[in-house]
Amino acid sequence: MHTKIYSVLICMLAFSISSIAQKVEFKKTSFEGVKKIATINVSDIEDPYLPHFQNLEAPFVSGNSYKAFLENQKKKIQKLYPPSHIPLAKKRSVVNPPEIIKTFALFSVQIGIPCDNHLAMKGNDILSAGNSYMAVNKPNGGFTQKFTLEQFAIAAGITNNPFDPRLAYDPIANKYVFTFLAGSNSLNTDIVFAFSETDDPTGNWNIYTLPGNPNGLDQWTDYPMISLTNDKVYLTINLLKDGETWQAGFIETIIWEMDKNTGYSGTDLGVNRIDGITYNGQNIRNLCPAESATETMYDDIYFVSNRNFAIETDSFFLVKVDPNAANPDEQVDINLVFSDTPYGAPPNATQKVGFLQTNDARVLEAFRLDDEIQFVGNTRNLDNNLAGIYHGTIESISDPQTIRLNHIIGSDFEIGYPGIIYTGETASDRDAIIAFNHTNKVRNPGVSALYSLPGEGYSEIVQLGQGITYIDMIAGDLERWGDYLGTQRDYNDPSQAWVAGFIGIGNSSNAPLVCHIQRPGTPTNTNEAPIEQSDLTVFPNPLVNRSSVEINIPQGTNSIQIHLIGSNGELIDKIYSSNYVKSGKNAFSFDTSTLNQGTYILKIMLDGKDYKSEKIIKM
Repeated sequence: MHTKIYSVLICMLAFSISSIAQKVEFKKTSFEGVKKIATINVSDIEDPYLPHFQNLEAPFVSGNSYKAFLENQKKKIQKLYPPSHIPLAKKRSVVNPPEIIKTFALFSVQIGIPCDNHLAMKGNDILSAGNSYMAVNKPNGGFTQKFTLEQFAIAAGITNNPFDPRLAYDPIANKYVFTFLAGSNSLNTDIVFAFSETDDPTGNWNIYTLPGNPNGLDQWTDYPMISLTNDKVYLTINLLKDGETWQAGFIETIIWEMDKNTGYSGTDLGVNRIDGITYNGQNIRNLCPAESATETMYDDIYFVSNRNFAIETDSFFLVKVDPNAANPDEQVDINLVFSDTPYGAPPNATQKVGFLQTNDARVLEAFRLDDEIQFVGNTRNLDNNLAGIYHGTIESISDPQTIRLNHIIGSDFEIGYPGIIYTGETASDRDAIIAFNHTNKVRNPGVSALYSLPGEGYSEIVQLGQGITYIDMIAGDLERWGDYLGTQRDYNDPSQAWVAGFIGIGNSSNAPLVCHIQRPGTPTNTNEAPIEQSDLTVFPNPLVNRSSVEINIPQGTNSIQIHLIGSNGELIDKIYSSNYVKSGKNAFSFDTSTLNQGTYILKIMLDGKDYKSEKIIKM
């Protein structure tokens, strides 16, 4: 692999009261001839048990130092802005809410802590992924294929721990792109990219890797986001330093630019790395790509970022990358744009027992339609200081003057981790469905949505799926709510959309909920408030299809093996093996849907020695 490095200077001359452009240096590094490491056929992946081993002592993604810093910030927020629980007006507007076509939960998969649901679809294939699984479903919820994310990585020759999956469907090429990270420290960190060869997600995928530690220092890659243009795939990641706080350990956000067609064909991948994206000498964090709202894509791409840890601010950053610019110094453009309403890092959201972690106020999802961008993220609601979301609109990205920002919150519950899907059908339409997770003291974690119609307002919130219990999976009173939610417009029917969210299920665990929804009919002109939605779905306990056992791992343990033993003592299968384990409280789960009814024994061995056995009953 050869590299080519050059530095350029961006000169920005447009200034206004609401938008400020600035000279910024950036560096672009070209990697020529990134070789494919493997081609795998998804239908060949055999994973009958979907085993998942999870440490329950603390979340493993983003690091404990980041968690500690974030919680200190939230304590400041709670002290400055204590929750008021002021009742909010239920009536929003005369706009009708989204209509529910179907929802289904993926009970037999285990998605990990946090969930990190994502989704891509085309026709009758619904491709979804979480921190510990990947699945292909039909619109009725039936499985075509399912396996752990680890099994996909192993098939590609990746041995480091996989996490943070992202999916995208390319309506131009009629193919899929899949990326995830592997390893979370400087000694083992990779970015894995997979390109489907056809429109069949169970067919061949071409696999490539990019360095998660591109500078060869004590740094690693976290939190990927992807988007597609006419010819490129764009990936943004956060580069972090080993063992330091988020503020001290954050290095920069990097943009990776790839030629998507070479990925689909399996030939040498053309790759550029763009870094040094700064404002006033400070690196901009968490660049969220604005994906094309429709099947019509662009040659250039925009990213939206903000001051995600601020307690209260009105600042956003709009970054444009144009790979076809006439001069290298015109390829990147940055503007600081102010919103008409402030936002801030959200407090943690309450549930029946404990709290759900809301992370920070970064931009989580965005779409671009001609000269407009709409985006969403988490925020502290300014009326009652509870966890809510914001919806922003930049009406002229070619000359950004201000951002119209609205806060959204439930009338009696808290919401977070939104996604936004364009549902317009004509050139003048600007409507969208905003989906998000919900929770409160009496309403268990689930998925909700509303409809946004510019000029008319927002609909009432409609509940897409309701959990049957609160979440209690890790030590302490703070549980993970997921780092993002998956959404996609249905290109065969632009009025419809798909969402992959988060629900609480039996045993105080979690599961992905896939939702098929559509825009409402013509807005009503009456003054009647929409009918309040009741609970729509109650999910059964999934333990008939999945079994779980807790294991306390002693300090100094290096490996674990788990075997499935029959009632007569015979070995049925070796269902899990790993040479990397964390000490303390852990949980192991596996899919039992392929087993016959009866009694089984899980034999657990640590470092090759018998440790304990657990009885499993398949009903």
